Amino acid sequence: MSREPCPAHLVLIETSGNQRYIFSTNKLREQVGASELIYLAGTNWVLDAVRAVGGPDLTASAPDDLRRKLLDRTLNVPLEQGANVEVILAASGKALLLVRDGKLGKEIVRRVTERALREAPGLDITGVVSNKEFDLATDPIHEQIRQVHELHTAVRSRLPGPVSRFQRIPIVAECRTSGGPAARLTEAQDRIPKTEWGVPISHASLAKARARKSWEDRLAQILAGSDVTLAQNLEAFEQESWVAVVHADGNGLGQVFLNFDKAITPAGDTLARNREYIDKLRSFSLQLDECSQRAFLETCKKARHWLPKKRRRRVPVIPLILGGDDLTVICSGAIGLRFAATYSEEFEKAAGRPGSTGLNVSEIVKAAREDGASGKALGLTCSVGVAVVKPHFPFHAAYDLVEELLRSAKQLKPDPAIDFQIVYDSSASTLEQARRAWRLNGGTTELTARPYRLRERDGELTWKELQQRAHQLADLSRSESGDRLPRSQLQFLREAIFEGKEVAEAQLQLIRRRYSALEPILWDGKLFFTKPTESGAGEAQGPRWRTHLLDLLEVEGLEREASRKRT
Repeated sequence: MSREPCPAHLVLIETSGNQRYIFSTNKLREQVGASELIYLAGTNWVLDAVRAVGGPDLTASAPDDLRRKLLDRTLNVPLEQGANVEVILAASGKALLLVRDGKLGKEIVRRVTERALREAPGLDITGVVSNKEFDLATDPIHEQIRQVHELHTAVRSRLPGPVSRFQRIPIVAECRTSGGPAARLTEAQDRIPKTEWGVPISHASLAKARARKSWEDRLAQILAGSDVTLAQNLEAFEQESWVAVVHADGNGLGQVFLNFDKAITPAGDTLARNREYIDKLRSFSLQLDECSQRAFLETCKKARHWLPKKRRRRVPVIPLILGGDDLTVICSGAIGLRFAATYSEEFEKAAGRPGSTGLNVSEIVKAAREDGASGKALGLTCSVGVAVVKPHFPFHAAYDLVEELLRSAKQLKPDPAIDFQIVYDSSASTLEQARRAWRLNGGTTELTARPYRLRERDGELTWKELQQRAHQLADLSRSESGDRLPRSQLQFLREAIFEGKEVAEAQLQLIRRRYSALEPILWDGKLFFTKPTESGAGEAQGPRWRTHLLDLLEVEGLEREASRKRT
């Protein structure tokens, strides 16, 4: 039985260069405002444009309301049931729509991009409409989505970047917070402290500062129903010895979207499979948002108990990015590593159970990325990078570093993993510069064992065990019994490992008879351990010696800082 044709076009609207846009200024209020503008561009602005062209009214003020409306088929009517616009995705920085008429799609793109020019100067946003009309009843939607993404990439590559909009000729005053061309002087109406009135500011920075209120409202809605209250400004971290920038991201989600058709039932006609694909893709995207928000909230609840009672009223955490599988937060350095590891654990839990959409994210992930060779299927996991810096360290530089740390942690995917770096010297702005001094003998000896897996694995020191050893080390350093391990001896060994493996192991033997409490810092009775490394061709390059000592001492130092703040 033949079906009636269902002509359709796909509309893809997506932001680019989000990190550059957020961290082009060092003002926290502008960074959170920039994050909010990216969120609004893919959600409220798109839905407002859909309503304006005669589509459904799906606008919502709260994330929960947005999920409910997008999933409601009486509101977000399927295209084959007579709708002229159907919203597949509407998430932070990205929207995917089905429209009956290509002209309607172009009008939606025009409205959204024009609004971005007016309300978010400097935001890089591009919209495209699929080149050819296709039939939803006969053409697989997965292939159409792939093509529209390729078209978006091609169009985006031909457009000049947002920086070209802000010319410096003729010479104009420089914006105090971004370095771009200033538009005017700040005033009371700009919602900034009185001490900053009367300074040059750009249109882009003004838009970001004004969007902070919307960000605060949305965050309040996410926290509604809980007794968690977060820090409101950077001044909350002024008294901290260290500040942590935490960046988390799901493992292998790019592959999941590329293979999303594998999660669809093969039986049925094309229209039925396309409908299942659209509904699952929408639910999957919404459920990802819910997973990250739920994991963030649960982590914040636990973080209160890592603080002294007098400081539990406001958890020292400020989220900059919270959407999809992405999380970026600024928090107290004393709890940064624990926050990162706990968030990864909570995210994996949230992904493994059905949410408000009724979909189990991990089950979709397993179906879409199953390893055909081994039959091994893993759920959705999340890796994290943590940069621990001084309170006045430039946040854009800290974010660049934490992105490198996240890439390092993802080397261990699909297992969740963590990599971290404490920045003692601000001249080391990259991970390579920070760790260059930790490589000896042409790179065959490394004074670190990072990154660490967040999942237990036989024969390997994982993050959980490293933390346990750090606690043991702290107890031994404070002990007044015969098991006491003086901190001077730990410093003695720390200096020795920079002389090389042979020297360090010899120094260890000198103090081993005097101190029986060295077990937490050893691996199989030694400071250094080895495992073969592989070349690109898979041939062994020989042993690489590593040690956990530096990692252990740094983690123990932060744990000691957290313990001091709890007293």
